[in-house]
Amino acid sequence: MNISQVHTDTISGTSVDILHGVLNETKNYPSVSASCTRDGFQSYNIISRVSNSVLQEIFNKTQKYLDLVVKNCIYYEFYIDHIHLIHYNSGGWQVGHTHSSHEDHSFILYLSNSDGDTRIYEGKDIVSITPERGKIVFFNSHYYHEGSVCVNEKKIAVGSIRFRHKIWEPR
Repeated sequence: MNISQVHTDTISGTSVDILHGVLNETKNYPSVSASCTRDGFQSYNIISRVSNSVLQEIFNKTQKYLDLVVKNCIYYEFYIDHIHLIHYNSGGWQVGHTHSSHEDHSFILYLSNSDGDTRIYEGKDIVSITPERGKIVFFNSHYYHEGSVCVNEKKIAVGSIRFRHKIWEPR
């Protein structure tokens, strides 16, 4: 990968299975109508439906990522305030966008193996990530990103990471 604030890790199969269950439950409710998801279902915020064990695993992976990318900071606190689930049908895709207006960093957790790569851009640099079950991708929310059309169904969880406090090193 050639973009400094894009990192991948993995989440356990147990956590992925739990999120699959939540996705199946939430599909009984209406999809978010004003979203970048095309030809698929997107849930509202499901963080209250996610077990503490899954949230703790995601939190620990987020801490590891932020320790790599947060520089010149003596202390910081973060929280995950939003997770939504997306189930793309065959032919589904994600319109390009950023999350810069409402979060600091983002993650995408792939709940299934699929095609329909995620592309993340920083200037002329592009990272293309193939969906693999359990792979979690962290990136700066200012980065423009999109999901290419998938031939096979694709299921993902998308999360918002926000800073509560940052204490910078004195200059």
